[in-house]
Amino acid sequence: MKKNKRKKKRLPLSYKAFGFPAHITSKGANLSIYENIGASIENYGSIEEYTSQCLCLKTRSGHLKICGTELIISETDADNMVISGKINSVTFDYANCCC
Repeated sequence: MKKNKRKKKRLPLSYKAFGFPAHITSKGANLSIYENIGASIENYGSIEEYTSQCLCLKTRSGHLKICGTELIISETDADNMVISGKINSVTFDYANCCC
């Protein structure tokens, strides 16, 4: 009798190391910060508010707020964004985002 073997979808090692469930990491927003001079965001929902000092993004599970000086959206498309400028803080809130 043959056993049915299912192939498991492999996630990058970093996801396994932190113990994040696959359903969270596959569709959630991903933020990469480059020192304090810029960042890239993947899988964000929409821009809630944007000034040169504050960027607030709506994600599937809450709001991502990036504060700094001279913040500029360098590149953007439907799912990805690159910002430049001096980043001072990043916060996440489930309720709302107000710059």
